Amino acid sequence: MNDIEEIYNYILFLRTEKELEITLHPLCYDTVITSSKLHRFNIHENSYCVYLKSKKEIWKYCIERQNKILKKCQNGSFCGSCFAGVREYVYPITADKVIGFISVSGYKDGNGEEYCEKVSNCYNLPVDQVKNVYDRLKSAPPKRDIDTLLNPLCRMLELAYVKREGFEQNHSYLSDIVNYLRLNHTVKITIDELCNKFHLSRSKLSKDFKEFTGQTISEYIKTLRIESSKSLLKNTKMNISEIAIATGFDNGNYFSSVFKENVGTSPKEYRKKAVLP
Repeated sequence: MNDIEEIYNYILFLRTEKELEITLHPLCYDTVITSSKLHRFNIHENSYCVYLKSKKEIWKYCIERQNKILKKCQNGSFCGSCFAGVREYVYPITADKVIGFISVSGYKDGNGEEYCEKVSNCYNLPVDQVKNVYDRLKSAPPKRDIDTLLNPLCRMLELAYVKREGFEQNHSYLSDIVNYLRLNHTVKITIDELCNKFHLSRSKLSKDFKEFTGQTISEYIKTLRIESSKSLLKNTKMNISEIAIATGFDNGNYFSSVFKENVGTSPKEYRKKAVLP
């Protein structure tokens, strides 16, 4: 849908030109963010968060705390620090009720050193290394500046949800297709196979899927594979060829070419920036 493309481009603008680490956090399964190319904006990518979430218990705790953030969103946007000392600006996404939130994160807290020591003690991490990575975070700008840039994004997302609700009433099968792709994107999938599986013509499937997600089927699968490869680059020691095969690419060279074209950096460079020293 055109609105998804506009939202995607605006978030890219905010990330690249304004250097805002924007992430989108919908309620459970949702059909605007997780079913479209917007799902690539669902994870914090600063080195501090990546480092901490390499521990599964921290990742789990972070996800659990999102329910508290959603409750706090009932009172509107706010600024605060997470349990690990990362300062963030939070904006609710509403459509009759709060259905998710936008986070602008990656900033230092004034009591950052205390947070680092607490996290280090709780999760048995070397405090010097925790502090070293924490120091890479940026200083937080005034909330009024963030408000100016984020309020339009909130309105764009809210409108997208309203439009999507009407579209879904006649195209409920698309959610099933998206779920199938998310579960099977690391293996070879052809459009003809999808047509046979879901009893659709090629033209109808292609047209409706593009309207639903903002991408063609092949583009959507490629996006899922790239996001999976990012996780493996950050959290495993698998080599490039192994990651390519594990995420559905034919070989390491092709994977590297596609990754750089879409991410703007090679897999090796991405891993070097994302993984802790």
